[in-house]
Amino acid sequence: MREVSAMHRLGSELLDAFAGRDGIVSILSRAPEGDAALGCQRWLLATPAKRYAAHVLYGDLLASEGLRILDVGGGLTTLTRTLAERHDYTLVDIMAHDSEASISAFLASAPPFKVIKEDWFSAIGDERFDVVIAADLFPNVDQRLGLFLDRVLPHCGQVRLSLTYYNEPRFYHTRRIDADEALCMLAWDGQQIARTLGRYADRIEKADFDLFAVTSDSVFPNKRQVCLLTLQGSQPSHVGAAV
Repeated sequence: MREVSAMHRLGSELLDAFAGRDGIVSILSRAPEGDAALGCQRWLLATPAKRYAAHVLYGDLLASEGLRILDVGGGLTTLTRTLAERHDYTLVDIMAHDSEASISAFLASAPPFKVIKEDWFSAIGDERFDVVIAADLFPNVDQRLGLFLDRVLPHCGQVRLSLTYYNEPRFYHTRRIDADEALCMLAWDGQQIARTLGRYADRIEKADFDLFAVTSDSVFPNKRQVCLLTLQGSQPSHVGAAV
């Protein structure tokens, strides 16, 4: 597969090239039987584009060791086992996709790692990490992208993100969990992400904000677009950019 930039859009050409060297599916195929019940595991197995994103965000970390890693919203998968075995690994995730029984069974059988089942805004302090990862969280699930970067960049070597957006209007009818109020949430488009990331352009190698204007070549049935990028944090980095 050709070399890609630390900031790039996931398109059909990249996904086709990845299909011939999909090491993530090989790892998932060797999973313990209980992992098949995990929500994120099922999505990874079913979706080549998600496996490509996992390759970019986690691939080198699955083969290295000794780093302090913070994973926000990463869920539980067979990849988690390897990350926990090789690194000082912390997962911050409200665990919305799995039952308590599945979570308990996974934690009992996996190498030890720190799990914080809280919203990242209250859970993340000033601990230092080599790598912070947020996969498929911002801004489609969580629109606090700028707040997140302001929180973690001062305390890490690098931040790796996959960002989801829609350049055709997409909205969701939802309801607040802390009040009796119905809401309609409009998903972010590429321009909104570009405006937010523009504040951090000096932390992105070969920043390319034009990619957020692309409206075609989505590799997802719902026509969402995904950008993968690495931002340099304020702490010394002990690891290269995700590739």
